[in-house]
Amino acid sequence: MTRREWTRAMHLALTATLAVPFVTACGNQTALPDVPPCSAPTPVPTARPNLSAAAAQEFRYRRAIGDGTDRLARLLADFRAAWPGNKFSSKPEFRADFATYAGLAGCLAGDMRKLAAPPRLTEFQQKLAPVLDDYLATLERGREAVRQRNVTNYRDWNKAIDETAVRLRDLTNSLAN
Repeated sequence: MTRREWTRAMHLALTATLAVPFVTACGNQTALPDVPPCSAPTPVPTARPNLSAAAAQEFRYRRAIGDGTDRLARLLADFRAAWPGNKFSSKPEFRADFATYAGLAGCLAGDMRKLAAPPRLTEFQQKLAPVLDDYLATLERGREAVRQRNVTNYRDWNKAIDETAVRLRDLTNSLAN
């Protein structure tokens, strides 16, 4: 997917799901589009009808966390494909694309954070919550680096988001076992 295709797809998705479009300040070189309000969370997957209520709840939770982790990875990969080399760009399109990425990823991570774990998985959820909190804080540091056009902080963000994504993936993989 090219940067242009990704940008168009993200803009269409945001326009279709959000009532308020991105607004940038005219003439303000440090302006970064506002984080859009999150749309309704994606419905939790349905379980097979032959499962008990407890097993179905556990299935839905595991599936939602796994799918969410995969979607976060795809969002980051798509953003990086549109802006290869993990390098900061001073182009306004870069800031808009980053704001779109960070907004979508933030909504998804926030939705994952709000999911109620079934009783058997409360220990997992206690481990997941700080990882998702770190993910959200890392996204905010990235937004600030892009807003300030701080190349060093953006490089630091790239490393931090990769490290946090690996922690999230490892924890999610432990849930599958």
